[in-house]
Amino acid sequence: MKKPVAIALLLLMNITAHFMPFERAALAPDDYATLVRSLPAAEGTVSPEKTYADRPLNYAFLALQAKFIGDNAGLAFIMLFLSACALLLAVFMLFEKLFGDTSAAFIGAAVFCLLPNKLETYHTLIFLNINIVSLLYVMSFALFIEHAGAGRRGALLASVLLYTAGIFWYEVGFFMPLLMLCYCFMDKRCRPVSVMPFMAVAVFYAVYRFTGAYGIAAGAEGQSHSVSLSMLPLNLKELLHHYAGRYAARSILYGFYNFAAMQPVWLAAVSAALLTLIVSVRSSLTGIKIQEIRKGALMLGLAAYFTMILPVLFNDKGGIGGRHLILPSIGVSIMAVPALMYAGRHWKNILVALIVIMSVVGAGNAWTQVVACRINGAVFGYLKSNSTALVSAKAVVIDTNS
Repeated sequence: MKKPVAIALLLLMNITAHFMPFERAALAPDDYATLVRSLPAAEGTVSPEKTYADRPLNYAFLALQAKFIGDNAGLAFIMLFLSACALLLAVFMLFEKLFGDTSAAFIGAAVFCLLPNKLETYHTLIFLNINIVSLLYVMSFALFIEHAGAGRRGALLASVLLYTAGIFWYEVGFFMPLLMLCYCFMDKRCRPVSVMPFMAVAVFYAVYRFTGAYGIAAGAEGQSHSVSLSMLPLNLKELLHHYAGRYAARSILYGFYNFAAMQPVWLAAVSAALLTLIVSVRSSLTGIKIQEIRKGALMLGLAAYFTMILPVLFNDKGGIGGRHLILPSIGVSIMAVPALMYAGRHWKNILVALIVIMSVVGAGNAWTQVVACRINGAVFGYLKSNSTALVSAKAVVIDTNS
C-alpha cells in the first residue's frame, strides 16, 4: 500500500466514524469551567498558576484556549477535528517505524482509530489538549526509534524535549522510558544508555510533583492528582469494564442503536461515506502482502499498553475515562497487527469486517454526541442571551424536566 493512499483512507475513516455530521453545537462542561477560570482572580484568592502548578503546561494551554477560542463551538470543533487527525497520522507514522511496512502501519492505525474505548475523545473541545499532549508522546517515541536506527543525536534531543513537555502537561505517559527500554531489547541497534536522559527527566518531575512544584503550588490544591495504591482495585475493575464490561457494551449497543436513529439525510450521508471507505480499503488491499512482522512485536505491544496505563491505575481520584486510554490503545493496536496475521489468508476479510462494524459503532456514538451538544448548546445559548436578567435575579429556577 502506498503511503498517500493509506493516509487518505485513514482520514476518510476518521471522518466517517467520528465526525459526521461535521458539527458540535457546544463545548464541554469542563471547557466552560476553563472560561470561568480564565477570568481575573478575585483579590485575596490564590492565583491559578499556583493552584494548577502540578500541570503547568496544561494550565497554560487551556488559558490560551480560553483566550483565542472562547465559547466559539464551531471553531472548537474544527480544532478538535484537526487534532484528532494529527494524532491518528502520528500513530500511523510511528507504526511505520515500528513495522517497517506501510500496510502493517495502516492496519495498526485503523485499529487505533476505531477502538470504541476512547470514543469520548471525539466529543468536545476539552479533548483538544488531550490529543495534543498524546501527540507529543507519540512523536517522542517515534523520534527515539529514529535515533535508535540512525544514531541521530538531534532526534534523541527532540525526543527528550517532547517527553519533558508531555509529563509537565499530562502525566499519562510518565513511564514511557520503560517502554523505550523494552524497545532497546527488541532492536539491538538501540543502546539502553539512550534512555538515561528520559529517566533523569522522570525523576525530576516526580520530585516536582511530590514537593508541590518545589513549594510553588498552593498547598494541597496544587496537586490535583497523586499516587494511591488503595485505588488500584477500583481502577482495575474500571479497566475491565472498558474492554469487556458495561462501558464497552454501552458504547457498542448505543452505537448500533443510534446509527439507525440518525436523521435520514445524515444516515444516507454516513452510509455513503462508509460504503466508499470499504470499497476503497478492499481495493487498496488487493494484492497486498504484509512483510514479516518483527519478532517481539506482541511483547512490545504489551509493554506499550502496561507502561501507558500504569499512571492511571494508581490515580488517587479513581476511575478511568476514554481519554486515559488513548496511549494504551497504541499498545492494543501494535498487538492487533501480528494477531491479525495469524488468520492467514482470511486477514483481509476480518479487517474489512472490523472496519465496517467499528465504523458503525463510532458513527452512532458520534450522532449521540451531536445531539447532546445541540441540547447543551441550546441551554448555554439561552443562559447567555439572558445573562443580564439572570445575574440580577435573586433566584434562578431550572426545570430539569422541561
